[in-house]
Amino acid sequence: MTANASPRNARYPTLPQGGFTLLELVVVIVIIAVVSAIAFPNFQIMITNNRLASGANEVLAGLQLARMEALRRNTRVVVCPSTTGTGCGGTDWSRHIAFVDTNRDGAVSGGEVVVRDTTVRAPAVVGVSAAISGATPAHRITFRPDGLARPGNDRNILTATLQVCVVTTRPPNNARLVRLSGSRVSVDAPAASAACAAPANQ
Repeated sequence: MTANASPRNARYPTLPQGGFTLLELVVVIVIIAVVSAIAFPNFQIMITNNRLASGANEVLAGLQLARMEALRRNTRVVVCPSTTGTGCGGTDWSRHIAFVDTNRDGAVSGGEVVVRDTTVRAPAVVGVSAAISGATPAHRITFRPDGLARPGNDRNILTATLQVCVVTTRPPNNARLVRLSGSRVSVDAPAASAACAAPANQ
């Protein structure tokens, strides 16, 4: 041991410090970029599918609740688009209400109770549109005390399709259709991509 060397340095020699070389860092960044490029589109598809399912389930729950309330209260329950949450209005089904229609006029009046106010959230889900066959007044789904949806005062069975869609090309099936026929409600995807435009009212 030299006169200048300390006993501590002799016992614990200094180790060379490790690290990444520039080449190693570039290789890691390239690998992360490749994995992200592969995973990101699938992640987008998963998010869109979840948003579509959530929106369709909101619409489905509103219709099912309206039907159950019609059966439970033994009276008519109407589902219609709404801009305020307290009455029917407009044609945009992204917000719609279900209310007890005791006077059978298709409008919230005279202290009639709104049993559900449903909103399909934006910006991901851009709209809910509806094609309702034979509804009177227009843009109404009326559940009778027997639990069947009928067009106004008609005895026929009402059929309706409510579309929840997202403006995207991933996935190609960018919509869910909530179909109603009488008391039967189902959700399915259209065969082709949706234009996110309202189906024509028949």
